[in-house]
Amino acid sequence: MDGTRTFYVASWMRSRWSCCKTWRKAIDEFRYGCGSAAIATVLAAAMLAALELGYRLGTPRARTVSEALRSHINSVQASLLGLLTLIIGFTFSVALQHFDARSIAVVSEANAIGTTWLRSEMLNPDSRVAVRDLLRRYVDTRMEKGGRHSAELNMRDSTSR
Repeated sequence: MDGTRTFYVASWMRSRWSCCKTWRKAIDEFRYGCGSAAIATVLAAAMLAALELGYRLGTPRARTVSEALRSHINSVQASLLGLLTLIIGFTFSVALQHFDARSIAVVSEANAIGTTWLRSEMLNPDSRVAVRDLLRRYVDTRMEKGGRHSAELNMRDSTSR
């Protein structure tokens, strides 16, 4: 492949990629700009419309379908529901792993704060006051930014020592 052709292919790929990045940015802005209630409402309406369309298209054909075709349709439906169950199971498994990882991170951070508080006893009085003041400010910041639940765990563990 000569250099000119390589240049044209590379420029074409860049133009395609920039279009993809622009499209992705627009989707992200739409997705994060909409409220979850609006998205749930649109999804529910789309599902109801698809259900109604399937009913209206399937009702006239249901009388003419043979028993063998019904058997095949039922087996495909059962396998799809089995796959859906598997996907839901994996989703809950991943969500549980994320919850456990977050809980472990919160507990280890609380333990680190408590350990730092206890080790500040070994410092001279001026440094001890400064370190403890910094720890209090850090916990206050975590309470504001980290959410109520994690901040309560941090505060409870750091003050109980």
